[in-house]
Amino acid sequence: IAAISLSQQEKAGAASKPRTQGRSRDTWEHSADPSMVGRYRVLGAIGRGGVGVVSLARDESLHRKVALKQLHDVSESKDVSRHRFLREAQVTAQLDHPNIVPLYSLEYTKEGQPAYAMKLVQGRTLQQLLREVVQHYEEKKPLPRELSLETRIEHFIKVCDAVAYAHSKGVIH
Repeated sequence: IAAISLSQQEKAGAASKPRTQGRSRDTWEHSADPSMVGRYRVLGAIGRGGVGVVSLARDESLHRKVALKQLHDVSESKDVSRHRFLREAQVTAQLDHPNIVPLYSLEYTKEGQPAYAMKLVQGRTLQQLLREVVQHYEEKKPLPRELSLETRIEHFIKVCDAVAYAHSKGVIH
């Protein structure tokens, strides 16, 4: 689960723009812009994984920031990677749980590569939190409440709840 702290800047009054051929005018006008993926303007990478890159993006129709995951340009088995990526998006979109990041939409780059937008989660990753715990122990510093064993167990239980929910829906991770 990736997380990042960002401030949101919203533009007012643009929600009433007319639509053109099923797309918002913003998307239509910017479709040739390389920083656009569907209706999302890519602002910069915030994380990378084995299959894709997650970027900070701005939804030009709803004027909100989102996380946008795009498939890496994988040289081996592009069709297999693409199929898995699309399946991941479709399965994730079916899961409605407070500890699973909601997926907003499936989009395609101008080259036809899939991407999906999801809620931008603010904060730090579990990995970052655990590194801070190790650092406190190594420096023999007392742990603040946010790094306490009780808090770490609460986070772990949330992860277990999300995985159990996904399993109950037939998803194996």
